Amino acid sequence: MSNHFHILFEVPKRPEVLPSSGELVKMLGRLSGNVSVGTVVQRIEIRIGVRGGGD
Repeated sequence: MSNHFHILFEVPKRPEVLPSSGELVKMLGRLSGNVSVGTVVQRIEIRIGVRGGGD
């Protein structure tokens, strides 16, 4: 069977203390560059209600 492959990966244990949103954004920036990070930051801010919600 030459038309398939297998991927083996390990999922690390969940850390005791989860990173904050800011720490996650920094990690993402190191991985993917700042262009996509801006979009992620906007989505996080909207999700947690940081951007004005029309008072």
